[in-house]
Amino acid sequence: MKETNYCIEEMRTNLQDAGCSEEFIDQFVHCFQQSNQRDQANLLNQHKRQLNQAIFQKQKQIDCLDYLCFKLKL
Repeated sequence: MKETNYCIEEMRTNLQDAGCSEEFIDQFVHCFQQSNQRDQANLLNQHKRQLNQAIFQKQKQIDCLDYLCFKLKL
């Protein structure tokens, strides 16, 4: 039983480090406790898509700034 509790705490820490909300983490742990790997994978993929979208948006902002810097040098 201690190993499972440790595993859950390790998962929680990892998900927190990945920027997941407490609600998300609770859902993920619930799926883990129900041995529902499909829903766990769906949750992880959903969060990963959100992170990738945020990266895309930030990259677009950087590109806009790079363009202005380029124009200023002309």
